[in-house]
Amino acid sequence: MRIPFAPAAAAIAVLAMPVQASSIDVDTLYTKADSSSWNYSAFGRATWISQSFTPGVSGTLDRIDLQIRRTQSDDLRFRFGSGEAIAGNYVELLTFDVPAADVPTTLGGFFSVDLSSYGLQLQAGSLYSVILSSTQTGSFGQFGWTIGEITSGGVEISAPAYAGGRAFGSIDQGVTWGARGVDRPLRTWMTTAVPEPGTWAFMLAGFGLVGMAARRRPLAA
Repeated sequence: MRIPFAPAAAAIAVLAMPVQASSIDVDTLYTKADSSSWNYSAFGRATWISQSFTPGVSGTLDRIDLQIRRTQSDDLRFRFGSGEAIAGNYVELLTFDVPAADVPTTLGGFFSVDLSSYGLQLQAGSLYSVILSSTQTGSFGQFGWTIGEITSGGVEISAPAYAGGRAFGSIDQGVTWGARGVDRPLRTWMTTAVPEPGTWAFMLAGFGLVGMAARRRPLAA
């Protein structure tokens, strides 16, 4: 007896169709740190600063937008990992240095860290941290992380504070950590695999055909 297999093959072919990669801003549930004022969180050589966050979707990390101001000529050291240093469960996934010339010197200047080439896979509900410092050692700060909504000069702070995380810092180059009262704003972009609308329709049709074929299949004598 010949068993119809064309509908099943069609459904499998549809499932094998490529999906459309979509880069999305995963910060849709964030709120501003303060709606009426701003603050300037200094960090650099001895003082390190960190912000943890919890993405609501899984995907590949594309970039992180920060509002960082450089006040000296130091290069910026960017670290990223899972967990939190303050909780003792931080696992570093990458670290690299950003030349001073690439970091804004204006208050409220927007700074994007391109992470698309690292292939970092983030899981929804898991905790991750950004740690910022100077590449040099010493006893004073060379950078500032802007907090709030609008600066005294009228510059909009467009990166909101990250929900599902907390801010913490170190004054001894990452040896010990303490909590900070206000989240440091950042914006995270990730690529998620989203089937195209037409793909969804074909998938549903394929499953329907498979179901019809199964119902019409005669029983063995």
